[in-house]
Amino acid sequence: MNDLLAFVRAHPVAGAPVDKAAWFLGELCRGPEAWIDLAVHGRRALVGVVIDTCESADDGAELVVLGRDREVADEAALRAAIDRARAFAAGGPRSALEVMTPGPFPVQLLEGAGFRPSYQLHEMQRQGAPVSAALVPGGLRWADADRAMGAQLHAVTRAAFASVPGSFVAPVEVLVERLERQPHPTRVLLEGERVIAFVRPEGPVDGVGTIGVLGVLPSAQGRGLGRLALREGLAALAARGAGAFRLDVAVRNERALRLYESEGFSTVQVQTAWALPLRRAD
Repeated sequence: MNDLLAFVRAHPVAGAPVDKAAWFLGELCRGPEAWIDLAVHGRRALVGVVIDTCESADDGAELVVLGRDREVADEAALRAAIDRARAFAAGGPRSALEVMTPGPFPVQLLEGAGFRPSYQLHEMQRQGAPVSAALVPGGLRWADADRAMGAQLHAVTRAAFASVPGSFVAPVEVLVERLERQPHPTRVLLEGERVIAFVRPEGPVDGVGTIGVLGVLPSAQGRGLGRLALREGLAALAARGAGAFRLDVAVRNERALRLYESEGFSTVQVQTAWALPLRRAD
């Protein structure tokens, strides 16, 4: 895998999760057979991966291109990447293959291959301002998630994102492993010993902190816990020196979109997910 990671670092794709490439090529996929490693005239041209181990509301496997040498990775190479990804995903557990635009794939190429628009993902940002955590109502408390909470946090994450397009829930063993390895803890809101909300503040990187994921147990919604979790995450990032904040949200998740806008976030980029229904290999 090291040679693939070196290629990704040397030829990053704009917007690709280069800092998480090892995770994508490792725990998040079904092994090396999920890798898309293309060469043109003997020269490595493109590195990608098909992620189909994660649950999602649209039951989609995602083709993620991590690195591309634009000098040799032409449209034919991109078409070959789609063909390989489709063949691999058709033998897996998901019912569609998804890619995001803007990205390396031209819209005309996707349309010609049978992809159709599925949902939109908004990247939102907020410039720095004094941030402090919101007061926690009686009977609730914040804690750092640990391994012992892994199974419960996974169940709450699945419930929170069951109907949200663009959300990918990793298997429980991957989530537990990440809890132990991530540099900063996921924060969980407890009612007694029950997890009812969570937020994962990531970074900051170059002064920008990211709300990596935020969710509320459906049975606990309507109590202002989403705003409470957002402010907890922002306060943690500000304490680490973040001067600006970012997050991603699916446009069909209108409740979250309105919440973030009311907290000073605005949309800076819109991505479109394109989906291709898969014919099952069996």
